[in-house]
Amino acid sequence: MPNLHGHPKVAASESTPLLTEVEPRPITPDDESCEHTAPDGTDEDDRPLPMGQMAVLCFTRLIEPIAFFGIIPFVQDMVERTGGIKEADVGFYSGLIVRMLKHTRKSC
Repeated sequence: MPNLHGHPKVAASESTPLLTEVEPRPITPDDESCEHTAPDGTDEDDRPLPMGQMAVLCFTRLIEPIAFFGIIPFVQDMVERTGGIKEADVGFYSGLIVRMLKHTRKSC
């Protein structure tokens, strides 16, 4: 049985080349591999951007830094109340917690 390019299937091994020689051919508008239709049958180029979704994403990107900086006083209060550490070390551990949160959010 031939593969997609019309070449016979060959058992693959470590020395088998990954790409086979394929003769280039022009893509025509009636080519099946060139269809760009959406699941609802409309042409992808004719569909407008989903402005509601884009607005929600932009709003989220704007609010996220405000929410991040809004937790800093609460982290310091939490460390003071539950940490059982000296008052001089509260800033260090608060900064450590906030920094870990920021790096965790960056890695996602």
